[in-house]
Amino acid sequence: MSEIDFETYVARLRSTGGIALLQQELPAPVAEFRRGLRRAARAEGIRVLTSHQGDSFIAWDPAFQVPAETLRAAMDALSFLPSTVPTCPDDLVVMRDAPGGGWVCPECGRRVDLPPSTRPKPDDTGIPGINGG
Repeated sequence: MSEIDFETYVARLRSTGGIALLQQELPAPVAEFRRGLRRAARAEGIRVLTSHQGDSFIAWDPAFQVPAETLRAAMDALSFLPSTVPTCPDDLVVMRDAPGGGWVCPECGRRVDLPPSTRPKPDDTGIPGINGG
């Protein structure tokens, strides 16, 4: 078997904190690859944990810290997802839960009440009723 170049794998651990591969993508049997990866990572000062179940193999650096700019980019990407909390129609500020159900804007005080069909049942179960029932 040819010599495995672990530099690429160690560079990936250094930049992203982890590696995920299918076992058939590994350049050697799992046990041999795991030993070689750990040895190469240790030489670079990286501690590696590994797991393999089914057809998958993962390796990660438990001390990896996501850089602030990567976190910022992830949060910016998540801001495109729809929120379950509405924004104020007047000033577009994210509203907060209001006592008695609904939401209130922390800036202007505008209140949006829950529709009757989603309020808790009057039988004190706390389970929202369908069409108010």
